[in-house]
Amino acid sequence: MEELTTELEVELIYTDFYSEIDKYETIIEIKNWLGGLLNKFIDIIIEKREKQYSKSTKKAITYLKNNYQTTITLDNIAAEVYLSPNYF
Repeated sequence: MEELTTELEVELIYTDFYSEIDKYETIIEIKNWLGGLLNKFIDIIIEKREKQYSKSTKKAITYLKNNYQTTITLDNIAAEVYLSPNYF
């Protein structure tokens, strides 16, 4: 992940956007190039968000989303993720 972020940062720093855009002859080509660049950003954001939490935390979040309509206690969540309530 860190490599991907660094790779994209380097690419952005050294990209001469005017020269890059000048390579394309149509608006569609420019749109496609910008779309690809935007997709790289989106992929990085998604990957960072997904790696932001531990597996236990992700499982707890899923449990909360699926059971928000019921009474939820710390004991319920801890049991769901196989941790003690004190640890969680």
